[in-house]
Amino acid sequence: MTRARDLADLISSGKIELGEIATATQENLGNTDYYGFSKLADGTLQLTLTNGTDNISVSNNNGTQTDLYAESFFSKKGLTFVVDAIGNLNVTV
Repeated sequence: MTRARDLADLISSGKIELGEIATATQENLGNTDYYGFSKLADGTLQLTLTNGTDNISVSNNNGTQTDLYAESFFSKKGLTFVVDAIGNLNVTV
């Protein structure tokens, strides 16, 4: 389990009160992003994310409703992605 999941379990079980958690931590609890990856014509990897909002399209609105992103997922807000020298995509939490 992740620390966030462990903390959420402690809060929901009543073992810890939300007021006992630092304000900055409270603000980050539950914040998620939608991350969508596309490969552009020139081979560049493009990342689109919601930045904590829910105003993102995930499909073409042209009658075909095809996906806008080759790969996508929901995860914790604030992930950082870097492509290294040999082409691996690395993520930092």
